Amino acid sequence: MIGSWPLSWTNFLQPAGANAEGARMPQTFIEEPVNSRRTEFILTYLDRYKVARMSSAIAAAQGYDTMLILAAALRQAGSTDGSKLRAALENLQACIHGVVSTYQHPFSAGDHEAITTDMVVMGEVRKGRIQFAHKDDEKVAIVGKKRKVDDILQSAGGRREE
Repeated sequence: MIGSWPLSWTNFLQPAGANAEGARMPQTFIEEPVNSRRTEFILTYLDRYKVARMSSAIAAAQGYDTMLILAAALRQAGSTDGSKLRAALENLQACIHGVVSTYQHPFSAGDHEAITTDMVVMGEVRKGRIQFAHKDDEKVAIVGKKRKVDDILQSAGGRREE
């Protein structure tokens, strides 16, 4: 079975039990300690919430990265003023080392999507846990995808938005 990312949630995996085995879904984060940043994030999360696995690892990871990006934009803007914060987000100078990706200029005036299609991998249920469906995806996760200015230009049709 192939479905959307909620197939990785505990509220699907637990009731489905063995019937979930082999189900596949797109993911931007798989709860596997493949590099030091992800390992620290996973261990801290599991310890803080006293759980054996994240109920929605992809949501936790994307939420974490979002807060890192927002904190950097707040520091750059020096204010919580909406227009200053938006300007900082659209021209973020800091390189953000998240757990989903490393973000360099994740947004522009014409592109507000920090996640690019090449950051998405297929997850697969194996013994009740989400794992990489393809070994090549796991290798890429070890190094981490990077959201760069070139990605923004490509998604904006090759035009630099000023």
